[in-house]
Amino acid sequence: MNQTNQPNQPNQPNQPTCSKCGTMLVEGAMFCDGCGLPTVQSKPTQPTQSISHEQMAASYEYGRLGGWLLVWVILASIAVFLNIGTAMSGLSEFIEDRVFFMEINVFYPLIIAQLLILAAAAFIVTSIVQVFLRNHRFLFFYQLAQLLLLAALILGAFVPTIILGTNLFESAFLAEATKGLVQIAGGFFLWALYFSKSERVRTYMGDTEYMEKAIFAFRDRY
Repeated sequence: MNQTNQPNQPNQPNQPTCSKCGTMLVEGAMFCDGCGLPTVQSKPTQPTQSISHEQMAASYEYGRLGGWLLVWVILASIAVFLNIGTAMSGLSEFIEDRVFFMEINVFYPLIIAQLLILAAAAFIVTSIVQVFLRNHRFLFFYQLAQLLLLAALILGAFVPTIILGTNLFESAFLAEATKGLVQIAGGFFLWALYFSKSERVRTYMGDTEYMEKAIFAFRDRY
């Protein structure tokens, strides 16, 4: 009796096989017919998240220094020049008439106030440089500058009126007090509302670490 051996059918090039037993898998099968191992097709696939052209454009745009962030840089630079001019003018006037100001006991508060304004200007410059470097300490320096301006306002306007026993609204310090209050209020508005909520700032800086390193973080706002 002649026995004929039936040749094994070769695997087709594109036919998938079971990784455990080598059995050829039927297209679309969820399990191997030979050993029951789940096939690759049975594994759920994760949906891919597509990014729209508008989102990519916004990410690219916000990744650059522009918009209100650029406006802040310009306004902060102007504030630096104004503060330096105010401080230098005040120092010159108070030192020139120091005898008079010392007689009425307001010389030292006024001098210290002008020095604080110069220090605030230096910290604002540091903050601007940190923005260009994308350093997360930029808001810390900016807030510190605003606190120094507040201290300068107290020493340069409120303390002299208390020492002299005059009304602030009737004194020569009213103009300086008003200008200082406007600048400090603007600074508080920026760090409390803009820097803590702006998507542009977060995208430009890479994350919200700049809020964590700030003096006043307002962590509940982002």
